[in-house]
Amino acid sequence: MTVGAPTFYPAGPIEIRDGTFDRVKVMTGFANVFKQRVLPTKDDQLPLACVWHGGDRTEPWGDANVGPPSFDHTLAIVVDIITKAASQNALDAPIVDLVERLRATLLTDLTWVNLFEACSRCDVAYTYPGEGNFFYAKGTVTFELTFRSEWEPVIQTDLTEITTIYPPAGLIQTIDLQGNP
Repeated sequence: MTVGAPTFYPAGPIEIRDGTFDRVKVMTGFANVFKQRVLPTKDDQLPLACVWHGGDRTEPWGDANVGPPSFDHTLAIVVDIITKAASQNALDAPIVDLVERLRATLLTDLTWVNLFEACSRCDVAYTYPGEGNFFYAKGTVTFELTFRSEWEPVIQTDLTEITTIYPPAGLIQTIDLQGNP
């Protein structure tokens, strides 16, 4: 069985995630940037950013009963930022600064914005777990991005032409399905 590949407008979910990763990777301020959800195992990995695909919601694009399947997608691209400090009082400013620089970097980067049709939401959440002598801060930035896809069918048939006869005159017409004159 042959499977057809969808056509994405302007780009698909993996291209958008990879494009986000490429832009975050060149930002200053991060010791590491990962293309997946990763928890740090050593303090020298901090601050770090994790760029990951947070899910995709699809709805019909146009009339769902007409033509090949086509969809409007709402993609969640999530960037987790984790940092540490020696006291809880020293956490708020650095994590907020990293989150705001991330948003400014991505939302003002025309090559990133051109990967999708629209950014409909940008949510930020913070958590501050403590451990031992260090306190950690995690900023989660979730971008809801929209794009479209079309899924053209893969037609497997040996049928190349149809001949029809129109009574009563007996008109014969041949329809070439391969587009030949």
